[in-house]
Amino acid sequence: MIFSTWNINGLRARFDLVSHWLDKRKPDVVALQETKTEDASFPVAQFEALGYHCYIHGERAWNGVALLSRQEMEVLTIGLPGEADTGARLVTAKIDDFTMTSVYCPNGKNPEHQDFAAKLTWFDSLGQYWRELTHDYDTSVIGGDFNIVPSARDSWRGQEGDGEMFHTVAEREKLWAFVAQDVHDLYRELNSGTKEFTWWDYRGGSWEKGEGLRIDMIYGTPKVRALTERVVIDKEYRDRIDDLTPGEADTGARLVTAKIDDFTMTSVYCPNGKNPEHQDFAAKLTWFDSLGQYWRELTHDYDTSVIGGDFNIVPSARDSWRGQEGDGEMFHTVAEREKLWAFVAQDVHDLYRELNSGTKEFTWWDYRGGSWEKGEGLRIDMIYGTPKVRALTERVVIDKEYRDRIDDLTPSDHVPVYVELKSL
Repeated sequence: MIFSTWNINGLRARFDLVSHWLDKRKPDVVALQETKTEDASFPVAQFEALGYHCYIHGERAWNGVALLSRQEMEVLTIGLPGEADTGARLVTAKIDDFTMTSVYCPNGKNPEHQDFAAKLTWFDSLGQYWRELTHDYDTSVIGGDFNIVPSARDSWRGQEGDGEMFHTVAEREKLWAFVAQDVHDLYRELNSGTKEFTWWDYRGGSWEKGEGLRIDMIYGTPKVRALTERVVIDKEYRDRIDDLTPGEADTGARLVTAKIDDFTMTSVYCPNGKNPEHQDFAAKLTWFDSLGQYWRELTHDYDTSVIGGDFNIVPSARDSWRGQEGDGEMFHTVAEREKLWAFVAQDVHDLYRELNSGTKEFTWWDYRGGSWEKGEGLRIDMIYGTPKVRALTERVVIDKEYRDRIDDLTPSDHVPVYVELKSL
């Protein structure tokens, strides 16, 4: 029997990639995480056509776990008991004498964030659940994204990473307490001398540089350990396969325009590009050429037009917390800025900058590393307008209040940007 685990970071975007992998690798049971799909939208029929039964616990846009199996399974648990508020993070089912669990452990954001304490508590609940499960089923496997680096050799930074997010003593103590319940790290026990990773950041060329972390693990009871013959990290599927990619397989749903009175309003989400060495970077630059062409044609017919969204480019040094030191980094490269400047050169006005010329404010902060608390942000969310729109603009505001938690609601890593226009 082959049991696999994979955080796919969005099933709808990567269904073709997963299907390709299932066809080539033919695992018996698969634990998926971050499906980001409600149960009603899960592609059950498509997976059944590939020969897999589906056992799912999902939610819209966030979290989500699933088990895929060639044989029918008996569902034992949907959701980690006592942790419903943290989202869809656990599903367990039984096949023959085995129980199989797919788990997506909380990220925790950073040690100063209240979600960090919730992460630690969540691991207590996981430990309690595992004790109760394995009391009844002593041939149990759990696989998933644990969002903790077990030891220095599981991080590209080695001991230099100790204390950083996912490497903290507090997190590791919770993971070690879980493992202390006679739980076996199957990969590490069969690959004791290796330094391999399961996750690489999309940004900064981490994959190409080998700057990864091992945070996706498969653990098992002593009986499972005795039965384990081989554990492999399948890095081939982190590269593009047959024009499929762990990122976007194409540029996706990125623009919509509508008309209200004499205005056209466009919402846009520009490609990320991953890093300058990745083929998606070239696709990002080409995409901006297409955006420029679209804008020219639109504004030829509608001269009171607004476009707002995530442009995934920092316009200038004052729009980055790193200032000029950031120049050349991802989102700060000359190639990206030239494409944005070419767009702006079509008599397009950056409404925020023109009304706030002396400021240094940001619209995005990484969830990790305490970026929000440290003020380490970027301005990548912009509202642009035609000359007529610029003449009507009275005020543009970056609403940072909604980057903090409001009434216990979880914030986005971006904040809203408002523009107030006079009536025509």
